[in-house]
Amino acid sequence: MSALWSQSPAAVRDLRPHFPSAAYTTLMTTLDRLYKKGLLQREQRGQGNAYRPAMSRLELQTAIAGCVFRNASGER
Repeated sequence: MSALWSQSPAAVRDLRPHFPSAAYTTLMTTLDRLYKKGLLQREQRGQGNAYRPAMSRLELQTAIAGCVFRNASGER
């Protein structure tokens, strides 16, 4: 997510330098899963896709904290 907050929208090939040990297909699969979970937005770019965060860093941190507190208190 940090790479996308600093460089967005970005295609898989744009993000490769941030993850040198990850295979291209692994990075592509990860971005697709984050998109399907609603954490990323996706737009068609040529034959591929470009991704951007669906929320700001602060919005994501707030959402995560809310989930942690709800789970700790037994709420669902």
